[in-house]
Amino acid sequence: MVKRFLIALALLVLCSQAFAISAQDAINFATKQNNFLYSNESVEIFPNVRIENKNKDYWVITILNGNTLTGFIPVYDKTSSLPDSEIAKRELIKTAYVLRNEKQLAESSSRQGLWLFDASNVKFFSDLSQDLKNEKIDLTTIKTSLGGFPLLQDEVDDLVNQLDEMWPLADDISRSLLETSSFESDFSANPDTNALKDLKRNFEDSFELMAELETERSNYLADLDSLRQAIALTDLPLETKQGLNSLANIPTSLQQFGSKVILAVDLEEKLEAIFNGAAANVDNLVLNLSTRVRRNNALKALYGTDEEIFEKTGQASLEQLITLLLNEDYFFIWNNQEDLANAKEDWDRAKGFYEAGSFEQAENNAESSKEYALDVYSAGTKEPKQPFDTDLLFTGVVLLIIAVIIIYALKNRGKISGLVSGEKEEFELNDWDT
Repeated sequence: MVKRFLIALALLVLCSQAFAISAQDAINFATKQNNFLYSNESVEIFPNVRIENKNKDYWVITILNGNTLTGFIPVYDKTSSLPDSEIAKRELIKTAYVLRNEKQLAESSSRQGLWLFDASNVKFFSDLSQDLKNEKIDLTTIKTSLGGFPLLQDEVDDLVNQLDEMWPLADDISRSLLETSSFESDFSANPDTNALKDLKRNFEDSFELMAELETERSNYLADLDSLRQAIALTDLPLETKQGLNSLANIPTSLQQFGSKVILAVDLEEKLEAIFNGAAANVDNLVLNLSTRVRRNNALKALYGTDEEIFEKTGQASLEQLITLLLNEDYFFIWNNQEDLANAKEDWDRAKGFYEAGSFEQAENNAESSKEYALDVYSAGTKEPKQPFDTDLLFTGVVLLIIAVIIIYALKNRGKISGLVSGEKEEFELNDWDT
């Protein structure tokens, strides 16, 4: 029974994947089935993954003008359609904005060796934690050598206590970097709008721990320097002082941590700018998408293929139907001249509104023009007047001439006969009257 259930579940997953559209299908929806782009714009999907929102997967297309991001188009991967919910559009666009920019930052920083959330830095902080533990041994030796200086021994104890606070922090940073790296990797491969806040929190937790360790490190170095100066002022032998000073040297890993802090501050600023940018720009990006949709609808209403118009008139679009109605060969013979004038007026208004960027008005006027135009076509044309048949007139004239000749011949058959026989007989045309 369990085996059958697993097989059925696997088939269901495979079927759902089979009906899902590809990234190229989504791009075709935006650029060929619709016209969401302005001139000089291009599209891409980066990274090439679907984004989940409320258990639905979407391809979110990035619109670019050169290298400048100008918009996003989320496309549902089952029906090649935009999200119905404005909230879904908002969350998908915000997530796509962060995903794209964070991925670009991670790849660029990794190539330069400036990305903190990787295996090498996880190991670095784990090693740092162990080095800080080992440092306690050197401090214990220093304390023993300062048997006659109880105040300095107290300072050493204080340094040991600081180490006991630092090494767990380094260990926590190592674990935090590992968790953040794993979460970031999973998010990049399977992004979910619901996980965006968790991604942000993971980054913030790592940076907070590093900032805390940097504070502890700064205090430790200051107190350690104070101890060194105090040892230098004692009456201990020079060789002893030099030995103690050498033991007080900080681990190399703790010195390198300073450069990690610089990287952390830079990355934190850049990541914060990405998340803040998503929040600040999402309203404009959603509005940008709405404007593109209205423009596309208006464009379709004016020039797109219209099934109703094609079925009723044989013309593919409103533009073609209007062109037919206004053709000078037909313009004055349409029966419904009033609606013809209305169709032309609304058509001109629709084009004007479209050019002015008032796409909703353009669509409304196009729909109105369509109604008038269909009424005009349905009412048909006036019956054309029968044209005067010049061929018939010519034929009549010819027949009349033939008839006159025949009649004349009959009237003058005697004279004509004489002419034929060779007899000279004068006759005149006025003999027609005899």
